Amino acid sequence: MLGQLGGLESLRQRLPFPEVSFHSLDDERALLTLDEWPDAIDTEQEPIPPQFPALARLLEPFMYEQEVSGWFFHDDKEGLEDMRRWIRRFCP
Repeated sequence: MLGQLGGLESLRQRLPFPEVSFHSLDDERALLTLDEWPDAIDTEQEPIPPQFPALARLLEPFMYEQEVSGWFFHDDKEGLEDMRRWIRRFCP
C-alpha cells in the first residue's frame, strides 16, 4: 500500500503536520505515528486533530466493508452500522 500511496516521501508531503512522524522499516513498509501519545479523542469534548482526517482521506480507497458479528458486536443491522461509523469516524 505504501507504493500505491506514492511512497514515504509522498506521505510526508501529504501529511505535513508537526505531530506526524515517519519511520521507514524497509522499502515497502513504514511506521507512521499521528501524535506523541495515544489519545481516545472524545469528539464530543474536543475537535478531531487535523492529521487524523487527513490520513483517513488517504486511506479511504483502501478500506473495505466487512461483515462482523460475535459477542463484541450486535448481530443486528443497527449494531453493524454503528461499527461501520466507528471504523470510518475520521473520514470526511
